[in-house]
Amino acid sequence: MIVQTVIDIERIQKKMENEVSYVTPIFVDQHLHPTVNELSSLHILFEDNEYVCIPFNHPDGIPLNIDVTSAKKMVTLYKRELLHAFPKLDTSRVDDVAVMLHLSSTNIPEIREYYTPNIQRTLQQFQFKNLHLSVPIMVWMEYAHKLLGYIRDQYKKEQPSGFEFINNTVIPTLTTIERSGLHINPTTFAEHFTEDSRKYVRHNMFYSEYNPYTSTGRPSNRYGGVNFAALNKHDGSRTAFDSRYGDDGILLQLDYEAFHPRLIANQLNYQLPTSSVHQYLAEQYYNTKNITEDQYEAAKQRTFALMYGTSDDDGNVEFFYKVKKYTKQLWEEYQKNGYIIGNSGKKIIVENPSPNKVFNYMVQWTETEQAMTRISSVCEFLRGKLTKPILYTYDALLLDVHRSEAAIIPRIRYLLENETYPTRMYKGKNYNELISV
Repeated sequence: MIVQTVIDIERIQKKMENEVSYVTPIFVDQHLHPTVNELSSLHILFEDNEYVCIPFNHPDGIPLNIDVTSAKKMVTLYKRELLHAFPKLDTSRVDDVAVMLHLSSTNIPEIREYYTPNIQRTLQQFQFKNLHLSVPIMVWMEYAHKLLGYIRDQYKKEQPSGFEFINNTVIPTLTTIERSGLHINPTTFAEHFTEDSRKYVRHNMFYSEYNPYTSTGRPSNRYGGVNFAALNKHDGSRTAFDSRYGDDGILLQLDYEAFHPRLIANQLNYQLPTSSVHQYLAEQYYNTKNITEDQYEAAKQRTFALMYGTSDDDGNVEFFYKVKKYTKQLWEEYQKNGYIIGNSGKKIIVENPSPNKVFNYMVQWTETEQAMTRISSVCEFLRGKLTKPILYTYDALLLDVHRSEAAIIPRIRYLLENETYPTRMYKGKNYNELISV
């Protein structure tokens, strides 16, 4: 049914407040990021098989809206889409079926697999703005009804361990960062990025899109042809990203110092100093306090070689003796069970496993657990403030800070560190020119 009256909206809204609803949004534009897009229609399936379509902006229906903030539980394929469409949603009221599939080692279907031939032809032949509005709403309903049936069937399966953390912490946190967007200098952006990337710019803002469904659990981040995790540090492309507040703003980056060694040390209950870990280990390698710059850099390389098993010795350092022992324990556990379990309960499954690879997967997932837990607290603290979290890259958080809120920086740093993982701070007018503070 296409909802056509306010009375029907009120009935559907009340039904959502009392029952689980399976929901999928359709946006008006095929290219726009969901945080700056508009809803074409919202499609809802209930347990009693009632299926409704609410035409928010589609020309085939009467424009209507619905308040979903009080819904009992909404289930969708990609939670981030609903969070972008309805920013005031209580994130705990939405479940992400893609997370369930990912944790169950089930392939996440491509949305296009459910497109009707009519939809596929339209999207292949045309590229104009708001193209989704040109597809008849009845055609969208055919697609959505089939997809929602699949979502419902998958949701009824047993919830895999680790679901709650990814669903309620990782995805809402990454969505908040996505929503903040990155301000760009349009001239500099045009110099370094393709015409295809430039069409995703809106009002001098460019957006990121995180993928938490990776084999290691470490989110990737690509959007509009830009791989944010691999932005070149030397070609000037990072200069394109600056503060949305102009002269009243500054970009601030907080990096975890020696994040991986500290993560491993905490797993081993091994005490590392709050000062530089690499300096500490270099002093043990060279048996001197007077470490040269070349020795420091060589020590860093040696540390990672020892940590990830590309070197056969233990450096004659107690920490790496314990790391090798821990690697062996993880491997024995993996051989016995076919997986290892992260702190949040996630089963970590490794393709073509080996001792070092299993260890690496555990470290990367622990990295995600610790970073997301802390960044989630930062996002909550910044709610309603001018300062925005704009980019997360594994061991670093980039913020766009308004000068009127400089006083909150120590609090942000405290939330990230939580007396466990020290950070280094850098600031600059753009992402390429960050200097140590």
